[in-house]
Amino acid sequence: MNELKITVKRISGTTAEDFAQEIKGYINSVPDSKRIILDFSDVEYISSAGLRVLMSITKNEGKKITILNVSSDVKEIFSVTGMDTILSVHAPFKEISIKGCKELGHGWYGTVYRLDEDKIVKIYNDNPVNSLENIEMEREVTRKIYLSGLPCAATYDLVKTDEGKTGAVYEFLNGKTIHEMMEENPDMIEEYAFNMAKLLRKVHSVTFKAGEIQSCRDYLERLMESAKKEIPPSEKKLFIEFADKISEYHNLLHGDYNRGNVMLCDGEYVLIDIGGAFLGHPLIELGSRYPFALFNPEFATSSESAKNPDVRYYRSFLNSYFEGTSEERLSQIEEMIKATSAFLFVFNYYIIDMEIPGGEALYTALKTYFLSVYDKLFSKDEWWSL
Repeated sequence: MNELKITVKRISGTTAEDFAQEIKGYINSVPDSKRIILDFSDVEYISSAGLRVLMSITKNEGKKITILNVSSDVKEIFSVTGMDTILSVHAPFKEISIKGCKELGHGWYGTVYRLDEDKIVKIYNDNPVNSLENIEMEREVTRKIYLSGLPCAATYDLVKTDEGKTGAVYEFLNGKTIHEMMEENPDMIEEYAFNMAKLLRKVHSVTFKAGEIQSCRDYLERLMESAKKEIPPSEKKLFIEFADKISEYHNLLHGDYNRGNVMLCDGEYVLIDIGGAFLGHPLIELGSRYPFALFNPEFATSSESAKNPDVRYYRSFLNSYFEGTSEERLSQIEEMIKATSAFLFVFNYYIIDMEIPGGEALYTALKTYFLSVYDKLFSKDEWWSL
């Protein structure tokens, strides 16, 4: 259990000590909780003694605190004292109804609806990864990336549906995804791949300081906390080692860069669903784009592979991203991308309920392949910089 939810009453100078003991009792009963969520719906006032209790929990107990449903008067106390820079403080979320709203798409994290003419809302699924902490982080990351100047949708409020689910409101972009555009114009695959590569190169050229946005390790650890299958210690150690190496770099990575997460709006390629972004080396993002079919050596060397739309797109994308790179060097880079793709397959085998096309034998083969090139892949001399 990563979150501990507590409903709080008035916190004055005379009740602060009782409040402190109550909170410590809850913490002791759930020692593995990393975040405490306090519901302030019934709190009309908090004294300086009450604030010190919250400060003590944060500093001495090592717990992150999120406070919900804070009245305007209490929120002003947090603001004036500067406590809102230490704690995550929220006024009551605006309630909305999605009845009658058109569904635009859905995935593992949530479902997106058209809210009105100018806005969409992403309603998060009941998924362990979708903790309030992670939803807040996604919104903040989107805001930072928007302010960096990269083309992406603006983010607005966090909301609650009439069914009690949390959502995030974003700007509605009037356009089509590159996936939709490619289906309509299959003869333009190379052009779309060229522009997608240039946009991703632009994303990867943006850097942030450590801690401003989650690292690759932070991202993978969050996923491992909600893994569908138990991860053996030896493989968890492998995942963390690789994530640490990737995290030595602070380049911005989209986190799920695909043709469904870029829209063409008035001639401009615009990023969407970028709240899961993290920092690291671009290798891991490019590994996620390697066509799975190319792991089959017979297909990879056949004439059919050159006609396959996904392979055509990938080849054009790679050549555009590494424009000006020699064929020999590009071949070395592609081997690293292929190995990283195998790593991601093995990782996701534990994280999500995935159908394995080749069964356990394929999982074993990809794991064996990744381990066989692990040492070479870890040599930073082989990596590239932007």
